[in-house]
Amino acid sequence: MSFCIVRALGPLEGLAPCSNSSVPSDAAIIACTRIIRSGEVHGTDLAASYVSRGYRYAGKGDYDRAIADYTEAIRLDPKLDYAFFRRGVAYSQKKEHDRAIADYSQVVRLNPKRAPAYVRRGYAYHSKGDYDRAIADYDQAIRINPRYVPAYHNRGFAHFAKGEHDRAIADYTEAIRLDQQYAASYRNRSIAYLYTGSRAKARSDLEMATQLMPKDAYVALWRELVERRANAPSTLEQALLQIEMAAWPAPVIRLFLGETTPAALLASAKDSDPKKSRERLCEANFFVGQLALQRGSKEEAKRAFQIVVRDCPPEVLAMGAAAAELSAGLQR
Repeated sequence: MSFCIVRALGPLEGLAPCSNSSVPSDAAIIACTRIIRSGEVHGTDLAASYVSRGYRYAGKGDYDRAIADYTEAIRLDPKLDYAFFRRGVAYSQKKEHDRAIADYSQVVRLNPKRAPAYVRRGYAYHSKGDYDRAIADYDQAIRINPRYVPAYHNRGFAHFAKGEHDRAIADYTEAIRLDQQYAASYRNRSIAYLYTGSRAKARSDLEMATQLMPKDAYVALWRELVERRANAPSTLEQALLQIEMAAWPAPVIRLFLGETTPAALLASAKDSDPKKSRERLCEANFFVGQLALQRGSKEEAKRAFQIVVRDCPPEVLAMGAAAAELSAGLQR
């Protein structure tokens, strides 16, 4: 995505790759750096070069460098709303939700009609467990742009987290009406359908999600859970032809294939990054609970789901699902 057009004049002729989204990241970073160091670009154009470079650093997962560049861009031009926006995205990636919220708030102050900023801020609120503020932001985004699909999808997720499954289904349905290829809404709506007792609709949505995201391991796992509840044949072996099994959540798939144990899964979920470890342990406990439930070990399942609800980050889908299991009394 291109955020700026840097004027390439004199010795800077040909350095437009700084802002060209089709140029590989490393080449774009070199071009941006040469512009920044040239001393020939100033003010908003210089700030835009920092934003372009920061965006490329962020794309490489180097969020600290990205934040440093966005911060310099803001220093040069405090009214550059997309610099605040991009810095907010970088803070969100680092799970620094309060800082992200502050930046998105600056965006909407500078540009009150920017619907994506409300959606991003809403998700940051959701990640803090403040679902009502999240929903309020999604509502505002929809008022600004009634056809903005991510606002409906994210609002559905917030309603699901609150246990409001019918409202979640309504939002996911609207997202799908606006974009029939929006795979995540099929996946999430299937889960909401599952917890309202509509297993046939859940299976149908997961079939569609599989068609749209055949490489998504989470779609495969949820489809396996729903198929098992319907006493239907397993679909995991077929899914393995598409899924990358060297990355998380591959160990969860191995659990359901009988290739590992719950204890080994929980051990494999631990990571040197405490934030990543927390999310993976959350998901591991959820699927351990699901397996226990399928085996008729309701007390074991209950303990696992209680751990999920107690320990999981609010933005992890498994937390709302575990709460739904507990509210339903662990009924299969």
